[in-house]
Parts: sequence; structure tokens; C-alpha cells
Amino acid sequence: MHEGFSKAGPARTSTLHVMGLSMSAVRVSTLQILRPRSTKIIVAVECLKAGQKACSADKDGSVGYHNKGRNNFGTMNDGDDSIGNSNVGPANWGNNNIGKGNRCFNKTGNRKVINDCSLLEFRKYAWVLDSPLPPSKKA
Repeated sequence: MHEGFSKAGPARTSTLHVMGLSMSAVRVSTLQILRPRSTKIIVAVECLKAGQKACSADKDGSVGYHNKGRNNFGTMNDGDDSIGNSNVGPANWGNNNIGKGNRCFNKTGNRKVINDCSLLEFRKYAWVLDSPLPPSKKA
């Protein structure tokens, strides 16, 4: 569990193939390197502090705050099927992406096949947490 958080809420998973990543995964419990493209990975998880309640999906299937569209996970996404924060366009995973299908951070354009996100970018941005104050109504 990430420091300062005591439990997890909703999560989203995918595979290395769908993510378009040219890197392997690590099984945390054994530190085993996993190379198959079918390896299932955690893409996003809602980390909760002690006593904090998990968000539930709204009428559009989105989890988080201030999303426009359907099936979003995060905050302030404008489009459908995005995971992360402040994405504009459909199927962006990461933060601050503009376009379609980006799997990184601060990218513009439409992803075709291969993810151009570097390991350095993942290390820099993957643990950036966005925890706005909850609105007065249910998330």
C-alpha cells in the first residue's frame, strides 16, 4: 500500500499488450519478472486514507469527481473510458493527455499502436496523487 493510505477502493486492470508497453511487469509478492504480453496489470487504484470511503460509480459509470463522459476513472476527464486526471478525448490513460488512446502523461495526438511513454515518465508521474476535496454530494 502506498505510504499514508490504509486501504484500496475501486481498481482498473489491463494487460501489457493493451497498454502498449515495451516493458515487463514484476509480481510484487515474489519479485518475479513477467514478460508475456497477456500479463494482467493494475492500471489504477483508488487509495484511501483511514476512515475515508471509496467512491462509487455515478450514473455514467465514472468513478471520481468532475468527469464529463462515461466510464472514466479519476478526476476532471472530458471524454469516455479515460483513466487518470485532466484528460481530454476518449480512452486516454495517464494525466493531462489530449487526443485519443494515449497511454502516458502530457501527450497530444492519437495513439496508434506502440506506447511512447518511457519508464522515466512512469516513475515520475505514476504516483502523483490528485485528491481534491470531495463535493457535497456522493462521488
